[in-house]
Amino acid sequence: MVQGGDVAVKVSMLFLVFAYLFHTLGELCLSPIGLSMVTKLAPLKFTSLLMGIWFFFTALSNWLAAFIGSFVGEGEEMVNNAANIFLGVGIGALITGVIIYLSAGKLVEWMHGAEGESSHDLEAKIEEEISVTGTHEGISETHR
Repeated sequence: MVQGGDVAVKVSMLFLVFAYLFHTLGELCLSPIGLSMVTKLAPLKFTSLLMGIWFFFTALSNWLAAFIGSFVGEGEEMVNNAANIFLGVGIGALITGVIIYLSAGKLVEWMHGAEGESSHDLEAKIEEEISVTGTHEGISETHR
């Protein structure tokens, strides 16, 4: 245990470079796909609202990352706090990944073919959306 001294840990600069590289590549892979799925799966009248919610939760997750990072201190307690915090985050991410993997089939079913062939015509998109959501909202062929 070091008391009253300045302790410096030397880490290769490549650690920082690769950390930023992998975080950036992960964001570049997930963010456009997630936003694309929001615009494809959202009802037409809520598309812009749900896009805003996508960015809100991105900001919220960045705030949460800063909040978690604030618990990492200096000295010997840093090692214990950081290990417990990052272990908890890792276990939470692993559990979330397993849950999503196990529910992938149901998620694809709920997408109602959003990844398949779809028309670029607005009228056809509206008809397609009504055919999918019409039964849930009480819309039928006779009411139009």
